[in-house]
Amino acid sequence: MKNTIKYINQGMPGSMSYDEFMALVEQLVAEGKTSGENQSEFLVNITKVNAHRMKRLNKTTRLTPELEELVKSLGKQTWLVIDEAWCGDGAQNMPLMNTMAQLNPNIDLRIILRDQHLDIMDEHLTNGGRSVPKLVALSEENELVFDWGPRPVPVQAMVMDYKAKPEPKQAYPEFQIEIQKWYNADKTETFQNEMTEVLKKALHKQQA
Repeated sequence: MKNTIKYINQGMPGSMSYDEFMALVEQLVAEGKTSGENQSEFLVNITKVNAHRMKRLNKTTRLTPELEELVKSLGKQTWLVIDEAWCGDGAQNMPLMNTMAQLNPNIDLRIILRDQHLDIMDEHLTNGGRSVPKLVALSEENELVFDWGPRPVPVQAMVMDYKAKPEPKQAYPEFQIEIQKWYNADKTETFQNEMTEVLKKALHKQQA
């Protein structure tokens, strides 16, 4: 994680707060754009949908009492999130990460764009791929406390199954609709359950 630690030690230049990331997404939507070099109509449209999803989750997200208590018990940490405006999984999970971080002043949540920081992204690959969002939590001593991402385990299984299917297969935009239906039915429950277990293990490790 040398590039990640070096970046944090440099003060994370170019990183954004959650509010700044939201403002960027809204600006891109207003301009008919998305983040990164790929400005396809598909990704631009997803970015527009993502803005609505994040606004809704910002207002409606409620954490379980157990997860709230775990977050509040954390010591000083940096939560570095790698994401992009066009990422559907980011839109579903980033608002929850921010809700968690707001509960504890010890948590410094910063967001960077994947394609602008590939050296950092490449230290946090998923099955060899640059999948986002990726949450990397580091202690005050820059030791890895935990990481999470790019999506809840059931959704990751859906993605891996889709990639493994031979051609011809379901069109990717249609597959994305299936994933969003899963998120809508799940109502953040799986993310919260996964984060609860992640934080329990992190706290147990710190206390050992």
